[in-house]
Order: sequence, then C-alpha cells, then structure tokens
Amino acid sequence: MYRDRIAGGMRIPAVLAAAAAIAAFGLLSTPVASAQPGQCPEGQFPTSDGSGCAGIPDPTAYGCPPGDFECMFEKELGPR
Repeated sequence: MYRDRIAGGMRIPAVLAAAAAIAAFGLLSTPVASAQPGQCPEGQFPTSDGSGCAGIPDPTAYGCPPGDFECMFEKELGPR
C-alpha cells in the first residue's frame, strides 16, 4: 500500500523534470537574433549610429605614411 503511494508520488516529479528538460533543450537550441540588422562586408565595421557600414580610413589621405593611424588621429584631432 505504501509502495503504491510512494511510486505514485515519484511519477509527478519525474514527468515535470522531463518536461523541464525538453523545454530547456528547446530554448537552448533556438537561434538568437542578432541586434544588428545586417552584417558588414570584410574590412568594414558598423557605424556608431547604426545607419550602415564604414571602412577603415586611409592615413595617406591625411598626409601620413600608410598604416600610421596615430599620425592620422593627431592631424585630425590635434596633438594630445
């Protein structure tokens, strides 16, 4: 008599645990949407206002040697 009550009492938690496991697996396997509307091509990055993509500026346009971004920022923003 007590064995039947104990067995019946253990069935409910086992069913709830199985349902929780199925729900957790479903939530973990669902892909998460990206906050960005689209991906930028390689070599570009999203703009700060989210309006599109921008490329890396060319330091030679500011009279600096290629790849010298410190020189470019000093000319653009002024010396520190």
